[in-house]
Amino acid sequence: VAVTIGLGFLVGLPAALAAGLALAVQVIVTGALHEDGLADCADGFWGGHDRARRLEIMKDSRIGAFGVIALVLSLGLRWAALTALAGGAVWPALVAA
Repeated sequence: VAVTIGLGFLVGLPAALAAGLALAVQVIVTGALHEDGLADCADGFWGGHDRARRLEIMKDSRIGAFGVIALVLSLGLRWAALTALAGGAVWPALVAA
């Protein structure tokens, strides 16, 4: 993450774009596995009324409203956090993250 943000700064990108680039690299490197799991959990936990329906929803490959909302919030908050760290030039925190 820190390397991607650092490269973005070297190219002259503002903090928000460098953070967005770092986030995109994270998603690509992990194959969006964490995002898929988050969306499935959100759909299952809040989309079903009983245990059987929740499990059925989580097995379904389609994404529902709760999954989309969870992804938007997760990516948005991570982008904002990386932007705040990068904009404040807090390199040790970026390396630790």
